[in-house]
Amino acid sequence: FTALAGGDLAEPGRVRWSLDGRMIARERGERGLDAIVLATGERLPITDDALLSFAIDPAGAQIVTGHDDGRILARSITGGAMRELLRLDAPVRRLDFDPEGGLVALPARGQGVYLERLDAPPRRFGEASHELTWCARGPGGRIAFGAASGHLGLDSLREGDPPLVFSGHRGAVNDGAFSADGALLASAADDGTVRIWRTDRAGEGTVLRAGEIQRLAFTPDARHLVTSGAEVKIWTVHTDDLAARACRYVV
Repeated sequence: FTALAGGDLAEPGRVRWSLDGRMIARERGERGLDAIVLATGERLPITDDALLSFAIDPAGAQIVTGHDDGRILARSITGGAMRELLRLDAPVRRLDFDPEGGLVALPARGQGVYLERLDAPPRRFGEASHELTWCARGPGGRIAFGAASGHLGLDSLREGDPPLVFSGHRGAVNDGAFSADGALLASAADDGTVRIWRTDRAGEGTVLRAGEIQRLAFTPDARHLVTSGAEVKIWTVHTDDLAARACRYVV
């Protein structure tokens, strides 16, 4: 473990890594953040009373911030002025980059937004009638999204692919994950269940009584699903009949 700047990374707050692992951004105080180059300890402070969310692009070159007035801003890690990418009609609850450099933005209400590049026109997904709580981009240009109502949907960024709706959750969807090949989607909700779905059809999915779950992920071969909450569990996934019959407890 290496302490940076007097060890103040131990202060509470969210931390986001760049995909190359060379940089982190962490919350600092009230709606401020520092972007830190790990090799040198150099930091770029950003302070804005309206800041709600942030993410670092895959190249570790830019940091993007979302604000409670709907603004999405970008700034080079080397400094310079913030530039406005987009302004939404609601506070920007969450920002995430995919490995190809596309940006997913999740507003507090209304449709989600995807930017294939930071200078690309926005593409919207989801339904305006739902309060979105989670989203992620998967293989093949598809975006999964969950809502406070338990609604779970799958939209495609490609023309002609119909959207899918997955029914079954009775509480807000708080996390999800695609398998590496995009054939499976797992979702966790506040109803204490995890569900595993095939992404080529709508349906009710396989139900796991997993309890309160904060995070989940497939292993690269999709033979196991790891869930993390009060306990960490590894579930064996049988993809032939889409069942998860057994799990072992890690913690």
